[in-house]
Amino acid sequence: MATLIGVMVFGVLFARQILVDLAGWSADPIVKPDVTAEGFYSAMVVLLLGVAAGLYKKYFMDSEVLIEDSSGEFPW
Repeated sequence: MATLIGVMVFGVLFARQILVDLAGWSADPIVKPDVTAEGFYSAMVVLLLGVAAGLYKKYFMDSEVLIEDSSGEFPW
């Protein structure tokens, strides 16, 4: 739950930063966008989605079924 809440928080912060940057472009003295903040917020969204998917796969999905061949070895 914490990772999904983090995704939502960073998603809102990312959208807010985009809107602030768009307002800066239309200001009379043009304010350059804060690309570092946008990149950080988007990276945190992607990373937290990966963590949430990993946690879901580890704790809530059925385990993988591994089938041995006739020699008793796994196929890899």
